[in-house]
Amino acid sequence: MDLQNIRDIRPNSRKWKVKVIVYDKTQPRVSPSSPNPYQRIILMDQTEQKVIATTYGTDINTIGNQLQLHKTYIISNAAVTLQESKYNLYNYPFQWTLKYFTKIRLERYDTIHSSILNYRFTSLQGLGNYIGKKILIGKHMLHKHIYFINIRLTK
Repeated sequence: MDLQNIRDIRPNSRKWKVKVIVYDKTQPRVSPSSPNPYQRIILMDQTEQKVIATTYGTDINTIGNQLQLHKTYIISNAAVTLQESKYNLYNYPFQWTLKYFTKIRLERYDTIHSSILNYRFTSLQGLGNYIGKKILIGKHMLHKHIYFINIRLTK
């Protein structure tokens, strides 16, 4: 079975597998509408396409802990469903649910290079270049909130 890209996977897809890197993950939390805990995990393939994957309840202890940030995995057999458009942050209309039957294998040799993660770092010395400017420091992955930091020097 050949590897596919996230964009190729649909609710009716069968016998698929995708190589992904764990781009981000939230801490487990409880929804106000359900006592069942959940954890969101953002996966990204080599084409930089991302998908929101969610695991629930007791699966968090196995799946959520197994998937480590910035590690590469081969994933297959996740439940694929249409997601509400307000959660469609990555131009892919589906979400994946990772359950006890989802196959997850750590890829040790042919990994996705972490350079595609697009993080930017600034040294403490370089912060002086940003004094008095609004700087985007993050975008919350589920609510589209944008956060800014304002740097001020004091004596």
